Amino acid sequence: MKLRRLSYQSTTLAVKELLLDDCNFVVGRNGSGKSRLLTLLDNLVGLLNNTLRIHHVGRWELEFVTNDDQPFVYTFAIKGGDVAISAEKIMYEGRQVLFRHKDSNVSILNNLTGKQEIFQVPLDKLTILAVRDVKKFPALELLADCANHSFGFRFANISPYGNFADSEYELLTRLPAIPTLFKQLSEDSKQGIVHQLQSLDYPIIDIGYQKSLGRDVIRFKLKDQVYLQLPDKMSQGAVRATALLIFLEYLTTVKKGHLVVIDDLCEGLDYERAKLFGKMIFDLAKRTGIQLLATTNDRNLINVVDLDNIIVVESIGEQIVTYSRAQNPEAYEHFVYTGLSNFDFFTTGYFKEMV
Repeated sequence: MKLRRLSYQSTTLAVKELLLDDCNFVVGRNGSGKSRLLTLLDNLVGLLNNTLRIHHVGRWELEFVTNDDQPFVYTFAIKGGDVAISAEKIMYEGRQVLFRHKDSNVSILNNLTGKQEIFQVPLDKLTILAVRDVKKFPALELLADCANHSFGFRFANISPYGNFADSEYELLTRLPAIPTLFKQLSEDSKQGIVHQLQSLDYPIIDIGYQKSLGRDVIRFKLKDQVYLQLPDKMSQGAVRATALLIFLEYLTTVKKGHLVVIDDLCEGLDYERAKLFGKMIFDLAKRTGIQLLATTNDRNLINVVDLDNIIVVESIGEQIVTYSRAQNPEAYEHFVYTGLSNFDFFTTGYFKEMV
């Protein structure tokens, strides 16, 4: 299941409408709201998979499309004061399959009988955290599965001196540290990562791991060197690229991620490698079917991706405004004939034309 539309409203933040495609590249000036948007997604997944307490007051409207192209709309609201779920509804396959009443009773459509069942759900819990049955209530399983398979990676947080600690990159649903993920990959996957790094002109001929002080440590074998190297002997770019490739290989061959968010993609890579690596990541997402949402300020990377994948973000007071092809198709279509670069589309404000 893929997220197609997100709207959010609270007293301190509003996202009118974020429209997402399969591959999405979010760009914006410093202070434009990119970080707040990622925090919002992080909070959403935390609420849905019960890793975040119900204390973020606001109203959410989410629209998904299932793997068989069925619309799935989920809305819920959290009120202040006693901090409780004040509204909740799911529309799926053209039917209302869940509705929360004011008295905290929740009506859920039983898929086996076609009849509504009433449940008393605690005011401080979303229904998917209190009621689960794969056969009776498949819509709840779809929503829970989507949340549990949404992952994020903070590219700029990876350091050669951090030994790939999970706290460096954690976003959305948490995963173990990179060395632990690497251990679970097949030998073909590991060699594939080495080949990808070589295509970026890194002189790496093998990647391994070993125990050191009770923890798994990634080591690199370099061309013309006898001894394996620790990450702190490698360049920052090589370490970041390696970590992300391991992360994505795990999510495409082992865990099967649905949504992957990458913050500050290619931060710290040089000009040529940023272009090659950015294209590599977007091609991987398209090939594997993962829904990708990446952010950057890197002009070189902006020029590599398809213009149709670019979403421009602006902050106007407490509101985050987004501009995408779905929202403003004429601007995107006309810009192709200007001869300018994608970066010019962003910096000149052309994305606002004809709105």
